[in-house]
Formats: sequence, C-alpha cells, structure tokens
Amino acid sequence: MKTILYSLLVLLFLSCSSKDDDAPINGNTDSYRLKDQAITAIQNESKKITLGNIKNSSGNTLTYTVTPDSKITFTSEKNSIEYTSDQVGVETLNVTATDGINTPITAKINITVKEAESTSFDLIEGYDFYDPKSDPNFPTVLLPGESYTSPHYKTTVRRLSNPSQDGAGASFMVNEYSRKQSFNIDDTKILIYAEDGFYHVYNIDGSHYKKIQGPASDCEIDWHLTDPNKVIYTDLNGIGLKFYEHNIVTDEVKTIIDLTNVASINGNTSLTSVKQIWPDADAAWTKAEGTSSKDGRYRGLMIEKVVGNDLYFLGLIVYDQQENAIVGYLDKADYGDKPDHVSMSPSGDYIVPSSTQNGVGTRAYTRDFSSYVQLHRTSEHSDLGILPNGHDVYIAADYQDNEGQIFMYDIQANQKTEFNHLYQYNSGGDKPISAANHYSLKAFNKPGWALLSTYSSANPLNGWAQNKLIAIELKQGGRILNISNTYGDHTKFPGKNYWAETKGSVNRDFTKIIFTSTWFAGRDEDSNAYIIELEPNQIPDL
Repeated sequence: MKTILYSLLVLLFLSCSSKDDDAPINGNTDSYRLKDQAITAIQNESKKITLGNIKNSSGNTLTYTVTPDSKITFTSEKNSIEYTSDQVGVETLNVTATDGINTPITAKINITVKEAESTSFDLIEGYDFYDPKSDPNFPTVLLPGESYTSPHYKTTVRRLSNPSQDGAGASFMVNEYSRKQSFNIDDTKILIYAEDGFYHVYNIDGSHYKKIQGPASDCEIDWHLTDPNKVIYTDLNGIGLKFYEHNIVTDEVKTIIDLTNVASINGNTSLTSVKQIWPDADAAWTKAEGTSSKDGRYRGLMIEKVVGNDLYFLGLIVYDQQENAIVGYLDKADYGDKPDHVSMSPSGDYIVPSSTQNGVGTRAYTRDFSSYVQLHRTSEHSDLGILPNGHDVYIAADYQDNEGQIFMYDIQANQKTEFNHLYQYNSGGDKPISAANHYSLKAFNKPGWALLSTYSSANPLNGWAQNKLIAIELKQGGRILNISNTYGDHTKFPGKNYWAETKGSVNRDFTKIIFTSTWFAGRDEDSNAYIIELEPNQIPDL
C-alpha cells in the first residue's frame, strides 16, 4: 500500500513539473514566449533588432509595440525594428506583443550603445620628403576599383575610371579641372571627362552611371547647386549665348539663361539683349575654367564673336540669374586683350578676369566694373575661395619668381599674404626642385583651406611639392597637411601630357578628392581618375 501511494505521489510530482516547464511567460494563455534580449549597438549607426516571431504557436499574427519609440522605426516585416542612437550609454526598450485574443506578453531589450572605433589618423604636417617608390609593395598598376594605401601617408587611393569599359573607345577618362566642382551637391556622383570630349557620371562607389548625351568639350559644365541629378552647361565655347539645365536621370533639357532675352541691362529695362551692347555677340563663356558665385546667382562671362574658326573677344559681363539681368559690362576697349579665363568670386561681389597681357594681369572688378583690385601682374594657375572671415580669396604661385612664391590675396581687405615657395629645396638641401601646380578652393564648407596638387618629372621624388596632394591653411605660417602622392609623371612624353597633369578637385567638405594620375606611366593614354576619401575632421575647421 505504501509502495502504491509513493508511486502515485511521484507521478503527480512529475505531472506538475511538466506543466510548469510548459507554462507561458508573463501569464500568456498561449504557449508562445517573448524573450528578453541584450544588444550592443554603435553610436549613430542603425541596428536591426528582431523582436520575436511574426505569429504565435496558435498561428495568430502578433502585433508589437515598443516604448520608448523615439529612436526606433519598424521595418516592413513588422516584427523587427531599426534602432539608432546618437548617445553612448545603456537604454532599455519595453516590448509588448499581442494577438488580440490571449493575454499580451512583454519583454525587455537592454541596448548598450558604444562609440564607433575611429579609423581617423592625423595627416603628416609640414614639409614632407617621402619618395613613394621606396615602398617595396607599391603596385605597378591599379585596375578599376582597386586601392592602394600608402604606408607613409596612411591615405587610400582608389582608381575610379575605366576607359576600356566605359569610355567607348576613349583612351583616358579624368576629372576636368581643379577650378571646377567635380562632385554633385550630395557627393553621390562625380563628373568625369573622356578623351572624345564627352562627359560621364560615375557613382561615388566607382560604378559607371552613364555617359551624358549632349554637352561636350568646352561647354562650361557644372553640377546644379541644389539638385544632385542635374548639370548646367552651354553649347560648345558658349556659342549661342544660352545656358541649359539637364536632368541626368530623365535626360530632360531646358534653357535657363538666354542672354538675348534679359529683363534689363544696368537697370535699363529698354535694353533686353546682350546684342544691344555688342551686335555681333555670338558666345558667352568663362573659357571653361570659371564658375558662378557660391549661390549660383551671379556669373562672370566673356562675350565673343565667331570669326571663321576663331573667337574674337568683345568684352565682359556680369549676369544676375535671380533677376535675369546683366548688371554690369566692360568693353574690350576699356579692358584689353582677351583674358585667359574669367570667373565669379564665391561671394558674387567680384568678377575676376585673368590675363597675361602686360599691365592687365589678374583683377577683381566689382559687379558694375566701377573699380577693381589688382591681384597679380599676370595669369597663373589659381583659384578663388572663401576665408574664415567670409572674404573672397585668390591663391596662386608666382611662376616668374625664382622660388615659385605661393601667395594669397584677401580681395575685400585688399591684402596680399605670401607663404610657402613651390620651388623648395629637396630633402638633401642641395638643389631646387622643379614642380608645377593647380589649386582647388571649392571646399566652401571648410573656409580657409586650399588643395594644392602638383606635378613634376624630377627624380628622385623627394621634394615637398613634387607630385603631391597637399592641404594648405590660408594664413601666414599656416599649416601644411600632406594628403598623398599623386603617383604620376606627366612629362615623360612631351607634347602629349596636358591631360596627365594632376588637377585635383576637392568636394565642399574637404572629405573627398578626385585627381588625375598616370600611375608613373606618364602618357595621356595612361591617365585615369583616382579618388581619396578623408574623415570629416582630418582637415580641421578654422
């Protein structure tokens, strides 16, 4: 009898134990369980978190709620969320699931948010004399999409262009010029120039987006200042006196400027065409090296007439796109011979024609041409940018100076500042180096910095400004931050090397640089576009 009673107690105990093991969590009358979770996330990075199953064990669809909900968004699956936090620390999310029939079940998600591991590094400051060929692992060639990280500079160079695949017979594809902004407004696309004169768009990841049908060669092409999918351009050499807007997604084209149909000239509403100033005007352009003001409102243009296969200079104008008006003009008789190029200053306060003519040189005229500031005695490789005080600045190297004096000119303050010398001595200190340069001051969101890109064939490559990409702080005694070597030799094949020159172009935040390199091959045919990406604060705010 005792044995039978003992056996019954054991069976009863086991039965109760089994029922406890299968009991629902949080009093749910269905057997589905919602589990607590411990999650690690990275600051400012989205983290996908699965809350639980879509259905419970009865086959009923579960509806989830999460509190607090300020840092989450539900995904399309409805049983998962994307969590993003800009704060480092620990946060608890309360999760509730219900099928509308059984008792709701709850759980907690404890999220530990950590700082991202920094990949940033300090750029080498000061005069640097590294020879890139000293790296035994230096690759002899980079194929499209391949990268090389310098053991000295720590920056990574990635080849972008692929002429054989994307250029339809073009032997080279490069960025057009240092004074031009190669990156669209949201840094997702890049303009690339091909040997046949046509322009291509590459995505920032290196994939080829498309060849733009229409604009070609010297057509004043620039990205739209607010729409990342539009470019602005003219017909060849500005002939036709019109500017067009082209949507690269739809290929829709419309005329946005027609200088034969303006609202006024110098405030006179009875004058409505540039041909009322110069009846034989045929073309309006910057000679392919200028840009509009930073906000796109003002354009400084040279006006020319077609004579046979040539263009004959007539004068200069400032056009106000907001008012569709010519707000100033200057006749050739009051200026001089045709300038090398013309551009508007970023502020829009000045038109800056740059001439090699003796007694003219580079000047910054006010919009109405009533006065000017003399910036330099001739025309050099140069650019216009912004200083931290908001003033317009001009930078160039004086090629006529024995040491290649680099200088800047604060236009509003009418003040010249000299700093580094381009023809600096090499690391041995025994002889001056030979180098030429271009400047890009298009990093308008990093005022006070210039990108200097240089090219040289001298060997060994141990000069501070030989085949280099360098950030220069625009002030007396300003910092020199070494970004990379250009890995190019443009003068190996004289007479065929213009497109092999390094003409680095920087984006608005100074976080991306596009430049041309031959990878030491030294021919136009070996010229390709390469890109370097920097961390946001490697070029510091001033």
